[in-house]
Amino acid sequence: MCFVDLADFYGLVQVAVVNQPELVKKFGSLPRETLVEVNGIVQLRKDPNPSLASGKVEIVLDNFTVVSASALSPIVVENKTDALEEVRLRHRYLDLRRPSMQDMLRFRAKTLSVIRKFLESNNFLEVETPILVRPSIEGAAPYLVEAGVENKERFALAQSPQLYKQMLMVAGIPRY
Repeated sequence: MCFVDLADFYGLVQVAVVNQPELVKKFGSLPRETLVEVNGIVQLRKDPNPSLASGKVEIVLDNFTVVSASALSPIVVENKTDALEEVRLRHRYLDLRRPSMQDMLRFRAKTLSVIRKFLESNNFLEVETPILVRPSIEGAAPYLVEAGVENKERFALAQSPQLYKQMLMVAGIPRY
């Protein structure tokens, strides 16, 4: 018998491999972070784990398929990591799988949702102004970005949304 934790965006669920030594061996040889498809029966656990949202149930495995085997990961996908920030940023897709990072994303999304609801309830209109604009000669030196393959047109990062805010005011939009 062996137990394996399967993880997804919503949390962990325990998979129990019972009386199938060949599957225990196959599961044991898989690298961490391997993507698998499991087939089995979801049942109540004999010893519930209150620290997990799914701690009352487990999957008793019938069989599984390896969808994509993982290479050796440069980051251990756990809350705490010893990986340097440079490595974490280079492999951001792995870093964002850590529960602490996902918690921060959820917190940010909820915070922005509360702010949006407040602003909407007070008749504010959300307007997204351009980020890339044609370069101008005023102000600080712009950061230029080339766009297009053929003519290599250049755009600058907008330094201030003042012009767009003024257009909104002239258009009669009082809150944005």
